[in-house]
Amino acid sequence: MRNLKLHILATVSILAASQVYATGGGNFYQTNLGTPLSYHRVRLLDYSEAGAGTWLFRTSLPSINGTFSYDTLLSLMQQRSIEANISFPNITTEQVKLIDINLLNIAEYDDMQTEKNFFAANPDKGVYYNWPIVGSLVSPNWLSDAERIKEVAALNSSVDNLPNLIPRIRNTVFNEVPPTTPTLIFFHCEAGADRTGQVAASYMMQYHGYTAKQAFEWDNEVAGRNIAQMSQNGMLFYCWWLTYQQGFKNLDCMNYSSTSGVEIPIIV
Repeated sequence: MRNLKLHILATVSILAASQVYATGGGNFYQTNLGTPLSYHRVRLLDYSEAGAGTWLFRTSLPSINGTFSYDTLLSLMQQRSIEANISFPNITTEQVKLIDINLLNIAEYDDMQTEKNFFAANPDKGVYYNWPIVGSLVSPNWLSDAERIKEVAALNSSVDNLPNLIPRIRNTVFNEVPPTTPTLIFFHCEAGADRTGQVAASYMMQYHGYTAKQAFEWDNEVAGRNIAQMSQNGMLFYCWWLTYQQGFKNLDCMNYSSTSGVEIPIIV
């Protein structure tokens, strides 16, 4: 019965998200479809100096008018790395490898195809993966303790499956076999705010010591507004998963949106 409930919830979430993406707005997602690749929404999350080096970024959609913005993307990544005093390859003389983690769904087919086609035509530039992120119509904070524990225990069978995605991203940054080519990993949705924020906040809570509130406020700063409710809910489910399943003690998932001041740690 629980699996049926989860299946129904996941289906409704996908349909709702698809409708919002198609119309460009709504109460749950506040997306700006086709948001140009911008400096403000390109952020460096992590770095490994092993081998030729690996960098992890969050970005907005890396294409403009149906064209993959390769040079602009690398330039913004370089700028963010320099500002963080992190070394970065010489993009005019060195070959780099991109790992593109696209968080879009089938309702955004054209933008997905732009990236997929770019890497198919330029395999020397890197690789493309699609991992659709939806979020959740339901917040775990609305549930009773018993209901929340049950739902969180099944999180790895959800559509987003963050318990699988987040460690995979981390393991790609800190690979046991260091890369021989500088590797630039980035994940994104359309605006680089909501679904991207859900994934980024989850990563920061697990690997950089952010509380739920710090992760939420950082996401809001990047977005220039509160991230969408469905993405907040998805972030919170992962917050509780870290608490219940991984033993994290101080994430404070229930009080993530309190209005008192919060200091956002420097990432790298």
